[in-house]
Amino acid sequence: MKKLYFLLINLVLPLLLMAQEPTSTSSSSDPQSNQVPTDDRSRSVFIGGVVVDKTNYQQIGIKGDIPIGKLGLGVDINLLIDQNGNIRKEDWNKWTDYLDKIYYIRWAHKGDPFYFKFGGLSYSYIGYRNIINGYSNMLEYPTYKRYGLEMQIQAGKFGLELFANDFKESFRAKNPSIVAGGRISYKVIGDLTVGGTFVRDFNQYNGLRDTDKDGTPDQIDELPYKSDYSTLWDKYYGEHIERGDSPEKALDYTNDAFLSHALPSNKTKADLFNLDIAEGRGISVYGADLGYPLIHNELIKLDVYTQYSKIHGYGWGVTLPGASLSIGNFFNISAEYRKQSKEFVYGYFNQTYEFERAVFGADPMQPITKDMTMKAITEGMSGFFVGMSMNFFDFASLTANYSDMSSGNSMNKRSLYGEFGLKKKLLPGINEAKAYYVQNNVQDFKQWKTPSTILGYILEYNIGGAGVGFEYRFNFQQNAKGELETLKTILLRTSVKF
Repeated sequence: MKKLYFLLINLVLPLLLMAQEPTSTSSSSDPQSNQVPTDDRSRSVFIGGVVVDKTNYQQIGIKGDIPIGKLGLGVDINLLIDQNGNIRKEDWNKWTDYLDKIYYIRWAHKGDPFYFKFGGLSYSYIGYRNIINGYSNMLEYPTYKRYGLEMQIQAGKFGLELFANDFKESFRAKNPSIVAGGRISYKVIGDLTVGGTFVRDFNQYNGLRDTDKDGTPDQIDELPYKSDYSTLWDKYYGEHIERGDSPEKALDYTNDAFLSHALPSNKTKADLFNLDIAEGRGISVYGADLGYPLIHNELIKLDVYTQYSKIHGYGWGVTLPGASLSIGNFFNISAEYRKQSKEFVYGYFNQTYEFERAVFGADPMQPITKDMTMKAITEGMSGFFVGMSMNFFDFASLTANYSDMSSGNSMNKRSLYGEFGLKKKLLPGINEAKAYYVQNNVQDFKQWKTPSTILGYILEYNIGGAGVGFEYRFNFQQNAKGELETLKTILLRTSVKF
């Protein structure tokens, strides 16, 4: 089997070496299509050490986009080798492990007449982004991999966009689900285009991670990596039964342990929310839009649009007017005036949606889904959105989005997205330097640590032709006590880029 693993490396590496940078032939009519790239176009070989399950491994990895004409294959192959020269079998013993080595397959690029991407979605949107805005299914990558879809078809006057978050959810043994939807558009007169969008999360509870597949979500599971038990109470009781104690004696011993504080609580699995038996909680968002390109040539694109969206069972929002101006690949700016009812947010499926779908507060029997948080928006609001992206002559890049909604009283909802990067041409010895920050739908920015916050930075040095870099990524999640916990991801790598 070792020969097979190394054969994979030997087959893929030459393709990465020979591949040229993919280029887009996009002729997009999307007024915001220049804002954020959707494909990982770098190619790297990684060598370094890593600790997995308290075991030290040497890591050899290949990651990159292999372009074959308009077809692109995103590969992510890692070999973990222990001190005896053995490859970690857990990464290669199931057919799904081989599927995990491909983190996306694409055809063409967003904005082309026909485009699709299956696998990792770094920044997905539909239409004018009033419903799906910057969604990512890669927030926990590579720890947890999702396989989503985005597709775009333009045939004459008709246009179609499709979206799905993770097909693995639809193959679950119990309560299969998915987040899916799309947009249909039609040019009614000239380039005047009308569109309709519908997206549904069929079960928001599937945003809860259950590592050991015992039905108890990790956030409230005291033993998230052991499927036999969900609480320490159950484990203590079960161990006494295994020793031959009667159920009565085992219960007495367990009660004594709880009273002496040897056990943190007396909750059993029956006292906790169970994903396998819970009735699903879905949510639908739909809307309509109308847009017209005032100016469209190779240098300047100016579009105006309006849109309406509705969260089923909750509120609505309107954009009137909206405008977007693009100057080549150098500058893009968008601005919207927005008005909404109570119980509504713009861009329901946003960058942090997978973290917001369902979380636990103080009640371990009832998760809080994102649609439930709409009840906290008790007043109608109005305000604005503005977004900008700039490319400073290939020396630096800046992207910033800001929205501000208020009721005139004490109700506010604000969102911020920012990313700033420096190119290697500007800083000798630096291959990559980038910082980013995301925070969605908060009252203000005084509390920068919220469940909707993601921040981090990437820094890679050039040492003798090789790259030595690291990425720090932070997000925050409520625990069973309602407290925010910091989830930190640290990625270290040594790479050679081609």
